[in-house]
Amino acid sequence: MSKKSKVLLSGNFERNLADIELFLTDTDAPQAFDALLDGLEAEVIPNLEAFPAMGPLFLASDGRSVEVRQALSVLRAKLSEQAELRQCFWRDYCLAEGV
Repeated sequence: MSKKSKVLLSGNFERNLADIELFLTDTDAPQAFDALLDGLEAEVIPNLEAFPAMGPLFLASDGRSVEVRQALSVLRAKLSEQAELRQCFWRDYCLAEGV
């Protein structure tokens, strides 16, 4: 059995979770936030621990608009050459992961 990877949540991810919680609470759907947290804990994080390179490469596309191309260029410059940024899809959510 291979060694599990450690999954770390970025500050930005945690801020996004807080914003999602606020939105769902304000729209009288706090149970949806609870389901999101349950899914992260039960499915997403264990899958990322076992398969850290799952999902398509985020930077494989050059983007279709000038704005997206510029943003991707800035992002590429911030990443080390060995880093991979991937997309992880779970239900209605798209999560980014770094490898």
